[in-house]
Amino acid sequence: MAADITNGIKSAAAMALVDKSTGTALVLQVTKQINFNAGITQEIIYGVNELGTEVPLKQITTREDPTFQITYARKTLETLAQGLNRQWTKAATNTAVDSKWVRQFTPNSGDIPAVLTGVEGFGVLADAVGSVGSVILDQISEKLTLQTYATFTPATPKSFAVGLNGALKFSTDVIGNPVLIQIPNPKNGLFYLGEKAFSSLSMNISFIMDDFKIVRMIFPSASISQDNTAINFAEGGVQATYRSLFDGTRCVPYDLVYVGDARAC
Repeated sequence: MAADITNGIKSAAAMALVDKSTGTALVLQVTKQINFNAGITQEIIYGVNELGTEVPLKQITTREDPTFQITYARKTLETLAQGLNRQWTKAATNTAVDSKWVRQFTPNSGDIPAVLTGVEGFGVLADAVGSVGSVILDQISEKLTLQTYATFTPATPKSFAVGLNGALKFSTDVIGNPVLIQIPNPKNGLFYLGEKAFSSLSMNISFIMDDFKIVRMIFPSASISQDNTAINFAEGGVQATYRSLFDGTRCVPYDLVYVGDARAC
């Protein structure tokens, strides 16, 4: 068969991002949105020709700072960690994270039942210290007074009470008006983005060609760049920028390798 001179890369097909500090390979979405910047800076050496015009004689590479930008399609826990460069950590105690249940709704009754296990609000303690609430009356937010749940008096104006597992009581004048409540809800084993960053990574991206042969781009050492970090939670995915690092083991910061093997489905 004659060689096809138009055979080229059509998409990324697989990607392995490894945290070198732990040896953990992160299971991330494969995306077509990968942009590479070689980051080469060159100095041009000029001379003068016989007409007295300054002309370039040669150019010297003075800096190589490769970066690659990946746009993940969805905001998953793992892609958020990549975009913010912070690792997920499991809370050692139920007070290690300031976990609070927030609910905004319009109560149609003065007595809201407790929630079931597995539903947000389960585990809330009766008369939870630090609970706050407000109600919209005449277009203005007004603070609700926290009563004791067991002795709640509906006639006390602008008040509410917190019962076990998120049960709520509201005074008569609050019913039918928009309210916002925030109640401490400590949970065991919560995961949160801690202080530790992804400081030592390696990346292996497999690109697939039209004939299903594989080209790999390998970054032996990389870190996440925090330049212009921004996440739009209303739309889109998560964008992360990675910088290839010089680790002293090689002169070039990345490899582009034509494997020649075809990928099977």
